Amino acid sequence: MKINKRKMISLLSVLLVLVMVFAVGCGGSKAPAQNGNANADDDKVYKFTGGIQPPATHPTAVSMQKFADLVKEKTNGKVLLTVLPDAQLGGERELLEGVQLGTVDFSNITTTIVANAVPQYLVFDLPFLFANDQAVYSYFDSKDGRDLLKNCEAKNMKGLGYLNNGFRVTSSNIPIKKADDVKGLSIRTQENQLHMATWKALGAQPTPLAMQDLYTALQQGVVGAQENPFSVIASFGLYEIQDYISETNHINSMTVTMFNKAKWDSIPAKYQDAIMEAWAEVEKYDRGAKEEALKADIAKMEAAGTTVIRSTDIDLNSFKEKVQSVYTQYEGQVGKDLLDSILKR
Repeated sequence: MKINKRKMISLLSVLLVLVMVFAVGCGGSKAPAQNGNANADDDKVYKFTGGIQPPATHPTAVSMQKFADLVKEKTNGKVLLTVLPDAQLGGERELLEGVQLGTVDFSNITTTIVANAVPQYLVFDLPFLFANDQAVYSYFDSKDGRDLLKNCEAKNMKGLGYLNNGFRVTSSNIPIKKADDVKGLSIRTQENQLHMATWKALGAQPTPLAMQDLYTALQQGVVGAQENPFSVIASFGLYEIQDYISETNHINSMTVTMFNKAKWDSIPAKYQDAIMEAWAEVEKYDRGAKEEALKADIAKMEAAGTTVIRSTDIDLNSFKEKVQSVYTQYEGQVGKDLLDSILKR
């Protein structure tokens, strides 16, 4: 049977169209593999650089490096954190601004400085708010303590958690055993209104100075005393030029580890989870390490000839009585509800 040439062409055209449709359909099923690999992020390495103020030998710097090591391990090398100690990226004020702006990816900063951006943290600069480390951990491990981290997000920061620098103590060239001993004493403090108000209430003369300038200021007699945790006094060598350290334990020095919010949001969720898991391990490690470091620091300073006056030999009640006016003055500013939630624990 003869087939009309025109019909043959039409039939072939139809067959060709069907073949093309089939081919496109099959090709479409492979499109994700060719044009959008769903696992493409698995090949990406996320690198972040953070800065901290303490030198590399400081226990907090050691803990932050352990954090970086754990993150690398738990993400199989897909998230790499570089921690630059010793204020290489600036002091704590510059680091806080850097994290907010994104010029510093992450940092660990004292609540005293963080309060400049997140005012809820100002309350922790009230004197004698916590009796001991157990009371500190009880609050910061609670839901109330962890919920405070959420306030960082409004300032373009993601709060991960806390490290404890310990209680602030007082070093000087005179023995301090009661509140009257600091009357008229020129003492270096952080540039913090509550710290300065506390020392003014005690009759001292608070002088804010950058940490980097403190050693020279003490050497030259610009100030006669200073107050910091034992770990800071040890790592900055301040005990070398101060005869006495009095364990006044007047303010606890907690720190917050924070990421720039945009940088944090750029990390895939599975890696964020791994980072938080690493951080939880670091918090536990840090507490044990700080206890051992405190013992070693005190032993080192005493061996160097510095006299450490323990809290049991100090009339702490004389200090507490004189600073009650600071609570009255700042209760409204720090937030009465927040203060009450801490005091009732």
